Amino acid sequence: MLGKMYPSWIGRTVDGTDSYAGATFTALLMKQSYTWLSTHVFIADMGTAANELVIGTGNYQRVTPTGISISRTGSITTVTFNPIVFHLITATGTAAPWSMILAKVGPSDAASPLVLQQDFQAAQSVTNADITINASSAGFIRYTSSP
Repeated sequence: MLGKMYPSWIGRTVDGTDSYAGATFTALLMKQSYTWLSTHVFIADMGTAANELVIGTGNYQRVTPTGISISRTGSITTVTFNPIVFHLITATGTAAPWSMILAKVGPSDAASPLVLQQDFQAAQSVTNADITINASSAGFIRYTSSP
């Protein structure tokens, strides 16, 4: 699996313009039709109507992750969380999940900042099965900024 942080999130985290302490996050599953772009800043920028699994179809719902920890030590920013479980999903073919997106919840998708994408590198076709995303204790994703 490949993980990528969104540059806008890195910028806000590194320069301290956005606080993630106590924030609520959401996890979304995206189809292969979604293309990660460094210019995406908010959930709405991703074309979720066409690219996210269809909410309410095959039991898919966005998930609120727990145990989110975003820490910065020196030049290293690390994201960890409890396992994220999408329960009893049915999505196959072109509708199958290809990646997971983590975002901070705002008042709307147009104001919900993107944090990271986890690319599965292949369709995860499932029929009435859970999809679980685990973070290692060393961090799900780490970003090292240069001074």
